[in-house]
Amino acid sequence: MRYHDEPEPVRALLERQRLDPSFPTWVRPSYDGYGVVNLPWTVLDILGAPVEGTPLAPELVPAALRDGVRVVVLIVVDALAYFQLREGMRAGDTPVLARVWEEGTAFALTSTFPSTTVAALTALQTGVPPSQHGMVAYTCYLREFGMLSNLIRFSPVGRFDSYAATGFDPGTFLPVPTIYERAAAAGVAAEMINYRSFQHSPLTRIQGRGAAYRGYRTLGEFGTVIRRAVAEPGRRLIFAYWPMIDLIGHIEGPEGETSRADLRLLDALLGREVFDQARDDVLFILTADHGQIQLDPDQVLSLNEVPDLLADLRVPPAGERRVGYFHPRAGREEAVRERLRELAGERGVVVEGAELLDQELVGPGPLYPEVPSRVGELVLLARGPATFPYSAAGDPAEPMLGAHGGLEAEEMLVPCLLWRR
Repeated sequence: MRYHDEPEPVRALLERQRLDPSFPTWVRPSYDGYGVVNLPWTVLDILGAPVEGTPLAPELVPAALRDGVRVVVLIVVDALAYFQLREGMRAGDTPVLARVWEEGTAFALTSTFPSTTVAALTALQTGVPPSQHGMVAYTCYLREFGMLSNLIRFSPVGRFDSYAATGFDPGTFLPVPTIYERAAAAGVAAEMINYRSFQHSPLTRIQGRGAAYRGYRTLGEFGTVIRRAVAEPGRRLIFAYWPMIDLIGHIEGPEGETSRADLRLLDALLGREVFDQARDDVLFILTADHGQIQLDPDQVLSLNEVPDLLADLRVPPAGERRVGYFHPRAGREEAVRERLRELAGERGVVVEGAELLDQELVGPGPLYPEVPSRVGELVLLARGPATFPYSAAGDPAEPMLGAHGGLEAEEMLVPCLLWRR
């Protein structure tokens, strides 16, 4: 990774957010002006809505980009890493975004911890960190239901119906307001542009509370739906989400040729159908929720193959394949801690859940009361290209060549491009 080839502000951010000299490639999430969690407050401020959290650091957003803006289009490309985009620019794959980079304002931001969709995408739609919104991993133990739960499906882990099928409203799960609710309270129309099939999903109902929904089915329709939304009158907040970089990266890795091809197509679409059609009162912001790291198949340890560890747990392993949350049985805490250290070796680090919270890696307080039980007593953090997957009964064991969730710079740094005519 060519850290030294990057602009000085990015190198400065890497130094500012370096977690520990012992882990030189680990990046500490910023919640104080240089992270994705701060971006929503800048968006709300530009649109004239009250700011109750910490916006982006003042030096990142020039005043000229704010003046006269009536529409903000926040385009979130799931898993588009900062370094992945920069490599795309160097290779000539993204001429449109390279032009936007030069003509507009561009910088890097950190993701949240964990650097994963449910945590970071919720932060981007609430302006608060995982410590406060409570969406702390792909799977978590939810005391409310007494179950290890999948937070994307909002269901017990495995192939089960959503808790919504029992009558529970996912829209009440989030303990904080969304940016859409805040925008609407200030007289700003708020819309989400997302896959049509996601409209009624539990995760959309959790994160998108208060937003009008515009669905799309194809990449081309993604562009035309954005253009139509921008053409509507009045002050508007438009959140547009593209998930395919993440999906493709998981399958063949972010360095694969299909990932590059999809990024080329997205770049061309944004230029022809979106940016080239814009008015001068529209501000476009392109960012990501997290990045992704290319995995090493030789550094994969399936926790399903460690029955003695599983026998010492109250519930199966939770979290992410690169950030595992563990709940030991009473009296087995030390045994689980030592077994995890033995399994991880040089490929991972075992920390106390309480220590992770005390260090505010998931964010500062006030801490949502359910967060400690969701994180668990012990946490396994993957290093480099290692991964520690666990597949629950009923869930297929899907091999992945790309993943995220951890603290490596590839996962933690995302681009942020701001542009207007």
